[in-house]
Amino acid sequence: MNCEKYLELISDYLDTNVIDVELKEHLESCALCREELESMQKMVRELNDLPAVSLPDGFHERTMANLYNEARIQQTTRRIPVVRKKIDYKKYTSVAAAVVVCFVLFGSVLSFANNVVTNRGAYTTNEWGVIQDLSLTAPMAAPAVAPMMAEAEIAPVQRAAPS
Repeated sequence: MNCEKYLELISDYLDTNVIDVELKEHLESCALCREELESMQKMVRELNDLPAVSLPDGFHERTMANLYNEARIQQTTRRIPVVRKKIDYKKYTSVAAAVVVCFVLFGSVLSFANNVVTNRGAYTTNEWGVIQDLSLTAPMAAPAVAPMMAEAEIAPVQRAAPS
């Protein structure tokens, strides 16, 4: 039988003199716990029969002063624990993913706009309003290169004679 929980109930009974119904039933069926209760009751009676001892003068004051000093020393040397909040990474990873998606979309829009500006006329819209890249469907004509000028004839500058 598991009598450990009943030993605690026996101790409570000795302190309060109020017996628990469960303990009473257990004591009727368990000889070991009855013997334990009787020995504990005998010990309490013997302790109560001892004469009272008077304390030396100033014992209470010295003891309280020592306790106060010890508590003060522990309080000054005690390290305050650092409480760190747990970070909910799941919440922040979803925000970070949304920011990355926004940057990718923004970058692709800027890249597309840059291509449209640098390749004017290379894009057109079809009948549904979808932009089409003409460079993919037909080769672009080579840009016309201005012919280089032959040596330019520069007339010498005539200066007026000083008067």
